[in-house]
Amino acid sequence: MVSRAMTKTTLMRSIGLMRPSYAVNMVRTYHRAHEDQSTILPNKVDVHKPEFKEKAARMQALVDDMNAKVAEIKL
Repeated sequence: MVSRAMTKTTLMRSIGLMRPSYAVNMVRTYHRAHEDQSTILPNKVDVHKPEFKEKAARMQALVDDMNAKVAEIKL
């Protein structure tokens, strides 16, 4: 009976229904320990300039076009 249970467990792991116990702790997490050591990069972008607004509008048009194509492909 024990060997049958072990075989079932092995089968379930092989088809991805169970993870080995050691895999549980292999998930990356976010740690705030280094947050206070990080450097904030200066931002010199002026979002009120006409040039920025034109580029943002062109980028939004490209994103909208891509999203439309992705939605069409999903059908």
